[in-house]
Amino acid sequence: TAARGADVSTGGVFFTRFRTVPQIGAYLADLSAAHEGVASTQVMGTSVEGGDIHELTISTASSSFSQRRMVVLASGVHAREWAGPATLLYMCAKLLEAHAANDTTVRTLLDTVELRVLPLVNPDGYAYTHTAERLWRPNRRPVDPVDVNRQFNTSAWCAGDDPSMPPQGFNAARESTWCGPAPFSEPEAAAVRDYVAAAAADAMVRCRGGGGARSVGAWVA
Repeated sequence: TAARGADVSTGGVFFTRFRTVPQIGAYLADLSAAHEGVASTQVMGTSVEGGDIHELTISTASSSFSQRRMVVLASGVHAREWAGPATLLYMCAKLLEAHAANDTTVRTLLDTVELRVLPLVNPDGYAYTHTAERLWRPNRRPVDPVDVNRQFNTSAWCAGDDPSMPPQGFNAARESTWCGPAPFSEPEAAAVRDYVAAAAADAMVRCRGGGGARSVGAWVA
């Protein structure tokens, strides 16, 4: 539930540290409430442990442009990459602040591009890095965790790996690049695939803190 009058500004306390899964969910609700009519949030899927995967839509519904583009931004695929979710959330807050301040460049951008943001694709793994193992990378599939980033059905799926042979032992799981038993076997990857396909997105960018881009086909094929 959004907190009435919550401080969602880029200069507020939220961005003074890396946040937990519940705090990120609450911030998305507060950000949407503070920018009602431009921003909205919902749960777009669930993780292997049943955690919510949230999305944030930034869209100016009054746009008069008929050839509007849709871009999906995703982060938090690798659990230990805390900078990704923080970067995306800050960017969203900054754009919404500028829109509210009638920044003409940002208003033109949001009139021509609809943003669909998935700040935390792997909530279970991310939570685990906060409570147990800071360098954990994959999801929290029991016994044989899977690198969600390598779940997508591209020509590189499982390159260099045998999908029938997951890594052995705790340290191997922590560093796991195992692609899983089949493309989209993990609910996190399947949720992204279904979401991107339903949105008919024109492009997708995955944020790892340092950046990185992929075509839509790499995520939904």
